[in-house]
Amino acid sequence: MCYSQTHPTMEQPEFSKLSRNVTICPHCQHNVGFEVNVPANSLATVGRFPSVQETRTIQAFIQKTEEYTKRVQLEILALKTSVKALEGLQSELKSIVARQRNCLAPIRRLPVELLLLIFDWSCRDQVAGPFHCMPVDISEVCSLWRDIMYSNPKIWTNICWPTAGDLALGHAHGRFQTMLRYFDVCFRAMKGLPSSQLISFAPSLSRIDRMVRTEMVEQPGPSVLSVFAQYTDQWGALHLSDHIPYKALRCRPYSQLHTLDIEVSVMYRSSALETVFLTTPALRTVVLRNRYHLSVIPSLPWANVRVLHTISNYIPALAALSLCTNVVEWTHDDLPLRGLPSPARIAAAPRHLQTLRINNVDGGGDSRMLDYITAPSLTSLSLFWDPKIVHSYTLPYLSTFIERSQRPITELVLRYPPASEHVYATSLSDARTVAVLSRRDVPLTDDALASFAAVSAGEPVVWPKLEELELGGHGCYHGRAVVDMVEARRACGRPLRSLDLDLLLVDMDHFGGLEVIDQLRELVPEFVGPD
Repeated sequence: MCYSQTHPTMEQPEFSKLSRNVTICPHCQHNVGFEVNVPANSLATVGRFPSVQETRTIQAFIQKTEEYTKRVQLEILALKTSVKALEGLQSELKSIVARQRNCLAPIRRLPVELLLLIFDWSCRDQVAGPFHCMPVDISEVCSLWRDIMYSNPKIWTNICWPTAGDLALGHAHGRFQTMLRYFDVCFRAMKGLPSSQLISFAPSLSRIDRMVRTEMVEQPGPSVLSVFAQYTDQWGALHLSDHIPYKALRCRPYSQLHTLDIEVSVMYRSSALETVFLTTPALRTVVLRNRYHLSVIPSLPWANVRVLHTISNYIPALAALSLCTNVVEWTHDDLPLRGLPSPARIAAAPRHLQTLRINNVDGGGDSRMLDYITAPSLTSLSLFWDPKIVHSYTLPYLSTFIERSQRPITELVLRYPPASEHVYATSLSDARTVAVLSRRDVPLTDDALASFAAVSAGEPVVWPKLEELELGGHGCYHGRAVVDMVEARRACGRPLRSLDLDLLLVDMDHFGGLEVIDQLRELVPEFVGPD
């Protein structure tokens, strides 16, 4: 752009002439120029007022200058339009260059099989969140990637479903409906395969869903539950709270549902809901939460259940266990009765039960649950007592259960057991894996470690087949006693393969120096202890 100017001339005493010339286009020599009259400073003197003739002359100058101003403004608008068009062209060219470069990108040379592995790894544990959904984002890159993604439905089964916090964030940013679209796209892309991730309708998520439905009264739209309910046949693992409108889940298929975590209290409100999940042929794992309604047991294909987890008082837990004729693993978290009357106990004898875990043993008030269970196939037993409660059993507890089951226990875990059970546990000669956390009132002592080291007829007296040992909780013993125990078992041909020594609650003044830890690392192949 060229720019030129001339020096002012003085054709009139009170005015000087000023000219400008700007070249707009150097190719066609299009230019904009003007010549105007500029008043001298003397006209601005106080008390100086132009005459009638001078007034007319100045008005003519003003009119001519305004015409030049309008002409320049039009030229500016034309140039801005041209610049904007050029900027748009530049952006388009950059996009084309990027696409052209993509054709030469190294990832283009990768075989489809390798791309598939990369995409599968990239989508694992990714959440269908308010702003991104990894498989959807990948499928929108190019047609090749789209074909790969939609030709491999297993990739989509790994997507994680959002939490209530994710949904609240999406709602706050106006992305709630986008998230629902992500859910729909993901389920469709699975092509009938079940989702490998837990679908959880927790209370907090239910509140978000209800809030959104309330706001959609004037502008109706889908809710979280309504979208998910379209694909119940693709649910794999499900957690339902008692705040979900279960009626929306009735009369729907659940052919691939293998894990169900359910709050029983919802069944208490309507007997018609007890059979919602009766037709679930793939069901193998059930988590049953029953905090209040002792008599309610949902109708499920109990004979198919292999893994049972009950969170309730011992009475409904035993009732559910008695229905699971093929269960192999049972975990129970014992809860108190909350002042309700105690109904009759139900005896359970699961023939195939191999693993039994009870957390908070007798938490419901000295229930002696094991007195009502017979497990002829049991091999693994884990019992957790409350370390703050002092138990005093007047009758045998573990012994009667194990002797009644008539099955050798090979894996034993006792967390804070009372003294009577601690002593009996040492008589289980078939145990290969043992973990014991000692109570404050029954700490691990040098005498106990000496009994572990005792040998008779070339075999350890306590747990002669022991291979893995974990010792923790409260203790008052010397570190050297642990080394002596390990060496004694090595000497008789029964070395420990694994030792986990937790010193957090051990009296370190009594334990002594930590140099024994280095010795234990050399003696035991898999040693876990303080650094």
